Amino acid sequence: MKPIQKHLNGQRRIFKCYIKKYKACEVTLVVENPYDLRIGDKEGNFELVLNDGYDINRTLNFIFDPSTVIKNSQIPLSVESRPDSALSMSSTLENAFASKISLYDILADCKEDVVFISSEKNRIPSHSIVIAKHSKSLANLFANPKKFLTEIAATDFNTETIIAALDFCYGKPVSFKQQESLMKNILKFAQHFGFTELSEASWDYFKENVGLNNVCKIIQLADLCKNMQMKEKCKQIIIENKAEIEQAKLEALPKNILFDVFVL
Repeated sequence: MKPIQKHLNGQRRIFKCYIKKYKACEVTLVVENPYDLRIGDKEGNFELVLNDGYDINRTLNFIFDPSTVIKNSQIPLSVESRPDSALSMSSTLENAFASKISLYDILADCKEDVVFISSEKNRIPSHSIVIAKHSKSLANLFANPKKFLTEIAATDFNTETIIAALDFCYGKPVSFKQQESLMKNILKFAQHFGFTELSEASWDYFKENVGLNNVCKIIQLADLCKNMQMKEKCKQIIIENKAEIEQAKLEALPKNILFDVFVL
């Protein structure tokens, strides 16, 4: 694999990385760490085992003190006494910085073995080992050699939606706020293919951003996906703010939702 190159404290640092293969459904990713810093919460080399029994860490945090990052240094990086929340790009951690690397970087030299086909017939390549960590249903198919899919038909979703969903799975920083126009389809993609974590993150986004302008759309989505908790939240917003919501939006709601909101 190609080494990871990061500019830390104004200097180029090289981290060799490679994959150890143990058996068919398990590999270990190794990132060598010759510097006085931590990768994640560990000193020394970073190892990540990927198999059906473990969750996958989608990002790597390179945490260091600019005054002590030198090769083969014996000076420890003292950050244990700080709260976990400080181990990020935060003003609360004065002399430490975090650099995130996604699985796109780590798996750059690993050939993709799965392709999603979009509604535009575009082919979006991916790695089954990553997808399997996010979708149990697809993991089961990948684990069965007779049913292993090299192409996944996702023709109900456009290319932009699929790429945004995969970016999340690979640990690439994703701003749902910037993807606002895609969020409905991202959620549908996640639920269609059983991407549990992406589905939960999408619902969290809707819970935090539901308001008078979009509540009618979100309650329909919640009803379609049978998310009763989200539907109830939307119902209360509509009941309490009926006079402030555009009448046309209320009248456009399906009859079953209007009945649930105003009759039940």
